[in-house]
Amino acid sequence: MLREKQKRFEEKFEVPEAERLSGDSWVQSFCRTYKVREICCHGEAASVDLTAVEAERL
Repeated sequence: MLREKQKRFEEKFEVPEAERLSGDSWVQSFCRTYKVREICCHGEAASVDLTAVEAERL
């Protein structure tokens, strides 16, 4: 998703080809800086209906 956004912004702001980001190293830096990570739930935790939980909180 981040790579797709990168492409869209580069096209929209007409970033010259020579200045565009290449490779994936920027993604790792971005994720580390903004604390973006993937969380996998296993077992019972993965089977929870989150919409029902949110509805009960309201």
